[in-house]
Amino acid sequence: PVGLTSSHPMTWFAHYQHRVREIWEQQGPLGILHVVLSGILRPVLTWKILYVYEADIKQWSPPPARQEEFAFKLCSGEECLEKLRAELCPTGAISVQMVETRLKRGDVVAVAHAAGQLAVFSWISFNDQAARQLEPTLDLQPDEAYQYDAFVVPRWRGHGLHHLLNSLTGCGARDRGCVRTLSYVDYWNRPSIKTQVRMGKKKVQTVVSIRFRGRKRPWTKVCGPRTHSR
Repeated sequence: PVGLTSSHPMTWFAHYQHRVREIWEQQGPLGILHVVLSGILRPVLTWKILYVYEADIKQWSPPPARQEEFAFKLCSGEECLEKLRAELCPTGAISVQMVETRLKRGDVVAVAHAAGQLAVFSWISFNDQAARQLEPTLDLQPDEAYQYDAFVVPRWRGHGLHHLLNSLTGCGARDRGCVRTLSYVDYWNRPSIKTQVRMGKKKVQTVVSIRFRGRKRPWTKVCGPRTHSR
């Protein structure tokens, strides 16, 4: 991380102490073990475990009005490009090229502002081929949409904005004729998993992916009724 150099040992120590505490609180001792093993095995292999959640959006409602400082909107089309580049890219969560590519292929981004500043954003895709580029195991049907890449600005985490933005993207997908949305959540992202459960989403698959060093394609196992193993 920028600024964490050997000339500032206390800053370095405080940063990693905070990170260890955060992992412990969210994931417990298994989370710490996962981080340690990932670091040790990274030269040989990497792995991930994903839960796939499905939501029936036919009866969803838009996010309710909250405090006046919060404003929600959906953006799509290349006419939004300049504004979104200026807002989203400085977070470091997405590049200029990614914003351009996603808008050109028809993806939609839901954005929430707090006190006039960006607070959270999340993307949704309606194109099966584009969705497969993001997640190769995804089998998106014509009446489904794929929710992905949600990012909450650190100062606004814990305010329930991700939950509300999920409602907005779901309603946006429904307006385009979709009846379900799918989302992939990392097994170790416990706060996000809790959000999926609170929204009444159903876990329909578990995806295990292991990539060995030197191999182009990972070994992938999909457990669940939507697709088959690869």
